[in-house]
Amino acid sequence: MWQKYPLLRILLPFIIGVLLVDFFYPHLNPIIFGIAAVLLTLFTSIFWFLFSHRFQYFRGALLLSAILLIAISYAGLFRQHSFQLPSLAATDTLSYIATIVDPPTEKERSVKITCEINQYKNGAVLNNTDEKCLIYLAKDSLASNLHYGDKILFKTHLKEIPFPLNPSEFDYRQSLFRKGIRYQSFVNGVSWKKMGENNGNSVMQLAYQLREKFLNILTQYQIESQEYGVIAAILLGYDEKLDPELSTHYSGAGVTHVLCVSGMHVGVIYMILNFFLGFLDKKKKTKVVKVVLLLLLIWLYASITGLSPSVMRSATMFSFIAIGNVLKQKVNTYHSLLASLFFILLINPFVIFNIGLQLSYLAVFGIVWLQRPLHNLWIPRKKAVDWVWQLATVSIAAQIVTTPISIFYFHQFPNYFLLSNILVVFLSSLVIYSGVAVLATSFWHWLSNLLAYVMVWLIKAMNFITVFISDLPGARTTNIDLNWTSMMLLYGVIFASILALLYKNKRLLWSAMAISVLFFAHLLIDNYQEYHENKLTVYALNKQTVIDIKTSNQMITLCDSINYQTPNSCPFQIKSSRITDGVQPDTTLLLSKNCNWDKNGVFISSNFIRLGKIKIALVNHQIAEDLQNQVNVDYAIVFGNPRLKMAKASQSIHAKTWAFDGSNSSYKIEKWVKECDSLHLNHYTTGKQGALVINF
Repeated sequence: MWQKYPLLRILLPFIIGVLLVDFFYPHLNPIIFGIAAVLLTLFTSIFWFLFSHRFQYFRGALLLSAILLIAISYAGLFRQHSFQLPSLAATDTLSYIATIVDPPTEKERSVKITCEINQYKNGAVLNNTDEKCLIYLAKDSLASNLHYGDKILFKTHLKEIPFPLNPSEFDYRQSLFRKGIRYQSFVNGVSWKKMGENNGNSVMQLAYQLREKFLNILTQYQIESQEYGVIAAILLGYDEKLDPELSTHYSGAGVTHVLCVSGMHVGVIYMILNFFLGFLDKKKKTKVVKVVLLLLLIWLYASITGLSPSVMRSATMFSFIAIGNVLKQKVNTYHSLLASLFFILLINPFVIFNIGLQLSYLAVFGIVWLQRPLHNLWIPRKKAVDWVWQLATVSIAAQIVTTPISIFYFHQFPNYFLLSNILVVFLSSLVIYSGVAVLATSFWHWLSNLLAYVMVWLIKAMNFITVFISDLPGARTTNIDLNWTSMMLLYGVIFASILALLYKNKRLLWSAMAISVLFFAHLLIDNYQEYHENKLTVYALNKQTVIDIKTSNQMITLCDSINYQTPNSCPFQIKSSRITDGVQPDTTLLLSKNCNWDKNGVFISSNFIRLGKIKIALVNHQIAEDLQNQVNVDYAIVFGNPRLKMAKASQSIHAKTWAFDGSNSSYKIEKWVKECDSLHLNHYTTGKQGALVINF
């Protein structure tokens, strides 16, 4: 394999180097590793020259080590360049001049912009820098009219992106950190002003202007909101108008990839362009012109859609195909995959952590590797049946390779993925064709109106099929817990089994069986540990209280709102925690009522909880006012923003720890914390320290 795919020799150590930098940053000094890489490369070159026919494995190990050191140095310098602001940015209020580097996104009460800080003012000194940050501007007419490339001046106190506060919660901070963003801030309407326009990249400027023009053309046809959101997302990568409920149905049917511009969409655009530029294939010189036009138009389209990693992957691959065609060279798809990935990683090594990129490459690899063997299992005689079977094998091949990582990230499996992919993917291709036709004929009103009518009904049909499949009984298996180790073992089972079948190798078959044993053993150990874990969790949520009490395979939820009594309506911050625990709530009790419960070692009476030997008081305005007798508890959990004075409350409630959750105002929490410090009372704040977890 090393000889057949030499790029793997570079890619694997390069990716490992990026992973090491991400894990150990900032403890790895890129300069030191760069010097070590240069010295090792020189030594490897000399060793290779002196012993060109000996010590093959040692020479290979030296080469891989040199590439690893180069990757560590490169990724480390890349991250250092991304973070140039001094630490005072997180402590002082400073003035900043920045350029908007992504199209602004309108929220309910603010306009979210990603900007690159060009200069900041510290005292009387104006310092140059180059670091991205997230800014939320108070929503008004001025903020809503900002565009990519606009330059703004604002004064604010930048705050670091907070760590996740709940168990197993998605790490938004780490996700932004890998994109080169450490800070965020809210800026009111009087603390910023626009300084200039068209300061961004000229190509991206043109691309976003074209996207805005195309979106305006689509709005002229008075397309309903659901259909408009779908065509804007599918054709132009603009997903701000997507209906959230409709997106949930697409996810449940296993066709979320249709709603974001990906390799399939770029492939359709490539075929359209290739068809209309086909007249240039007659001569060698015009073939070169065709390739240049194809590359320019494909990358312009990729830019219009926002240059997501999956789009860059497909644009790069189609670029190789176009160049290979003009050079009359047969393009190896595996080489194209590896080369495009390496190209993207050179632009930004940390894009390897992008979920869309991972799914895109794995899906394409699965299709290239498995589609033909699957199709050869049965070759229908009728062309129509064979066409459907080809679509089915493409879907199965992609699903096999992406299933473990999809479950790892999204904790669900679409059981009817085959049906939805055959129907919805086919319709989405027609939607793209019709959408391109609508934009291309927008100057010819009666024809474009007719095409828009067809496009809308295609989208309606696609939405109907998606919702129908998503609502079928057993449409998806949810709440699947697959950790990183389980995912890798499952991949081991899949790859070893497929290779054993393809090459009819008994050793690989035994390997697949051995890995299967390890996989199921790991799942059993995890389930055993989950079953024997009993705990109470007070979640860190804003302006709400949710408490889960888990015993073996049962869970009781205490909450302050009837809205959380159904599993689908619970706050998103706690869903992953429940999936990791391996159990969903079977009983929900409202804290506003007198809660009573006595089962499985959990005793709840009004505002008091006993978990084995652990005693807990739930302190709200009622117990704070009515409590007369002294009680001894391990924890006193304050919720509901009561009028409470710690000096008086601590005389009645003798608690080893006072805990304050997010349903209390920040002003009162700060006041209570100061009182606790003066009274030498142990305290815990979920808003700063994260969810309170009590094991019993």
